[in-house]
Amino acid sequence: MLNKYYEVRGWNPRFGIPREGKLEELGLRYVSEDLKRNGVELLG
Repeated sequence: MLNKYYEVRGWNPRFGIPREGKLEELGLRYVSEDLKRNGVELLG
């Protein structure tokens, strides 16, 4: 059930974090850049 919730919200169900596209949609591109810089795998 949790995986479905993450999927509906635009989050990566494997890691429980927002997808890169969701962060950009919310105007949080700087967060996705910071996560990537710190080695976090983001999905589109």
